[in-house]
Amino acid sequence: MSNIKISALGGLGENGKNMFLVDVDDHLFILDAGLKYPEVDLYGIDAVIPDITYLLENRNRIEGIFITHGHEDHIGALPYILENINIRIYGTHFTICLIENLLTEHGLNIENYKLYRINENKTLKFGDIIVSFYNTTHSIPESVGIAITTEDGTIVYSPDFSYNTTVGAKYKTSFDKITEIGKKGVLAVLPESLGAGDHDRVSSDRVFEHTFNNLLTSAKGRIVVAAFSTDLNRIQRIIDLSIGFGKKIAVIGRKAQHIIDIAIKTDYLKIPQSHLVNLKFIEEKNGSDVYDDLSEDKNLVVITAGIRHEPYVSLLRMLNKQDRLVQLTQNDSVVMISNPVPGTEKFAMQVLDTLYRNDIDVTLFDKKILRSSHANAEDLKLYYAMTKPKYIVPIIGEARHLYEHAKIAQSAGFDKD
Repeated sequence: MSNIKISALGGLGENGKNMFLVDVDDHLFILDAGLKYPEVDLYGIDAVIPDITYLLENRNRIEGIFITHGHEDHIGALPYILENINIRIYGTHFTICLIENLLTEHGLNIENYKLYRINENKTLKFGDIIVSFYNTTHSIPESVGIAITTEDGTIVYSPDFSYNTTVGAKYKTSFDKITEIGKKGVLAVLPESLGAGDHDRVSSDRVFEHTFNNLLTSAKGRIVVAAFSTDLNRIQRIIDLSIGFGKKIAVIGRKAQHIIDIAIKTDYLKIPQSHLVNLKFIEEKNGSDVYDDLSEDKNLVVITAGIRHEPYVSLLRMLNKQDRLVQLTQNDSVVMISNPVPGTEKFAMQVLDTLYRNDIDVTLFDKKILRSSHANAEDLKLYYAMTKPKYIVPIIGEARHLYEHAKIAQSAGFDKD
């Protein structure tokens, strides 16, 4: 029998800073390495990362960091960790591309680090332990779940997933692989909890599309969509709906351009050239021609994308006439398609208040609709049925999320202990 220990360095009792450890005898597996942002008015602190003291003390046992997807709350701590411990990083092709971009932004040379690309057909062996992967549905491409198989059963790590069957083929969940893992014997599962209190996903997607279609029909002028640059599935939906109405698309946000470029190169974001207003090298164009095009074209959907609070900063700059590309008027409509990142909620609400005070038409979606990329109660029950675990370890979420998740597990027949 193996000596197995599961622990969290972040992501338990909080939203963000996700990092979980699986100790199996002399092998230490790190699952994700995320950060969390502090409140915007907490000056002098850019990000909060997990305490890596345990990793430093056990560096010789670390087999690697296994990344499920490319959101910052799962990869954001990597530059800080790699500066202290140069260990192997495993992730899908798209995720590794985002990690390379992240390391480069932090001034690190990616040639000095061990970045390995995996997919759901790849298995890794560490002594008698096998690590495998399966595709999951999330708002970002190439998201995976991780299965660590030991002699005592498999430990399945499943953060940030949903069983939304309306997504495109590239975002589909590998139900057959999950079922196969379940048949072989699962010791414990570590599923997310953020959407545990939510229900009725299909209607949520329909409401999202219906609402945006109505806006495309009724908007007096430009539509400005604020989004996080890694929320690519939802951005693609906005693009597809807009093109259906003959709109042109502009994507702005300096840092977002890197992620958008990666998504286009890897075929996860498609914007027909005939509909794209290319701003990639805006600084080289002296602003004038592009500025005229954006300010005068009423048949335009502007997607302002970024990380952390950047989409909200961008909206504020547009409103205050400080943005050289877009200056908001009362004819424009603003749409928020991403929930504020934890730590930025107060600033986001301040920006919204400012927009309303200036008579800007703002469309907000219910939080449940925007959480549709996270497992709801029915998703979790299906997950239990497929994996048939001995133990359920709810992760990722604040106390109320974990509490709701525990209630679902108990309703599915699992003991509280």
